[in-house]
Amino acid sequence: MKVLSSTIAVLSLLIDNSHGFSAPRTDYPAGKSAAEADQERNQRRMKIAEEYIQNDGFHRPFKNVDVLSDKDFVYTGPVVGPLNKQDYIGTVTTFKVYDAFPAMKVTNSPLTRDPEDPNRYWSVIRVNGGAHTGELNMGSTKVPPTGNIMTVGPQSVSATLDEKEDKIVRYTAGYIIDNRDGDTGDYGAMFAVLKTVGAFTPRPGGKTARFLNMVGSMMKDFPKGRSHVDDLPEKWSAMGRKYGLRSKDAWSL
Repeated sequence: MKVLSSTIAVLSLLIDNSHGFSAPRTDYPAGKSAAEADQERNQRRMKIAEEYIQNDGFHRPFKNVDVLSDKDFVYTGPVVGPLNKQDYIGTVTTFKVYDAFPAMKVTNSPLTRDPEDPNRYWSVIRVNGGAHTGELNMGSTKVPPTGNIMTVGPQSVSATLDEKEDKIVRYTAGYIIDNRDGDTGDYGAMFAVLKTVGAFTPRPGGKTARFLNMVGSMMKDFPKGRSHVDDLPEKWSAMGRKYGLRSKDAWSL
């Protein structure tokens, strides 16, 4: 009997101090369970990611650049990147691909949450660019309309959001999934555009491409291949360049 009383006393102490047995937590927002709160948050963040994918500044004009983190955002592609927010916006708005291909259509598959990174959302996009009927600004030269049709194979894209503010801290694009589908082979993003209009297209990652990126890094209001090491978030700084213009000096706006 004494043993039973002692056991009850110990259990009571554990419950009172919340170190052992305790009632399930119920203080989630609006009385929601943990699963319900996570599902609601997930749906909200998926919507943010999908809206950005559809209005990424490259295929279509930016709808809301404020969704990109000022401090932590980077763009990374198979060759280009990392680019910080300022260099990314400056680069894609120089090209204005959507003006050169006004009938371009971008469709995407439903987003899926990364199985290991719950803040990252993936999708597959299809770019049917229609005809090249407008002038294409390549930075160093402008390509007059060719009438060529752009059809790019399926590309993998992803958007990673931060924990607290639902800001996008990383955007990846340009990764061709099936190079036998579409008309541009292995080339996605701007490389696909160059190939479509018949412009000189350096081999991605080759010596010529690296040389052109180095020259571009030293020119104002010119597309950038990478951001300067001192202008990147610490996590990405090791991949930055140590030459060329800093972001604050690279763009007029």
